[in-house]
Amino acid sequence: MRNIVYKFVACLAFISSPGLLAEPLSLKNTQFIPSVNLGLGVQEVGVGNVTEKIVASDIALEVHGVFSDRFHLGLGAGFIGDLSNFEAQNSYWYLKAVDARYRLFDQLYFGAYAGGQMSNRYHTAFGLLYGGYLRYEFSEHWSLSGEYRSTSNDADDNLSRPPGESNLRDYDMLQLRVGYSF
Repeated sequence: MRNIVYKFVACLAFISSPGLLAEPLSLKNTQFIPSVNLGLGVQEVGVGNVTEKIVASDIALEVHGVFSDRFHLGLGAGFIGDLSNFEAQNSYWYLKAVDARYRLFDQLYFGAYAGGQMSNRYHTAFGLLYGGYLRYEFSEHWSLSGEYRSTSNDADDNLSRPPGESNLRDYDMLQLRVGYSF
């Protein structure tokens, strides 16, 4: 847990360092851009010492504020797993509480985010979510990004589970996402 906190603090320190922003943050003249994102990727699920790789879909709604010519800050919510069954095994809902994006070049962005997630396997479980991505904007509306996310959740209960199942589950995912901004 301490390692995750260090990564999150280092990421925020990098993004908020004074030399990276072209102007001070201001809500007064901020343009907010909503977007819809669809992704497909490989998710590695770990329960104890056992891991399993599955293909997982992602659908999300996000909103980003354009604070300067290089820095965007936003939030989002989405679902990862089987889109035909929202209560399927190894599926979870997530919330990106902080999603910071920095423009490296004309259409290429680097981003990092942190938030939380909730899964519903045998009992509702919650965990910390964090990740990063590279995003390329093809046009004003369309984008493609490669993303890595990691999360673990803990169902703090005393329910009996099938042999080999524990209350801790780790999810690591690599995915490609297509986004449409309004």
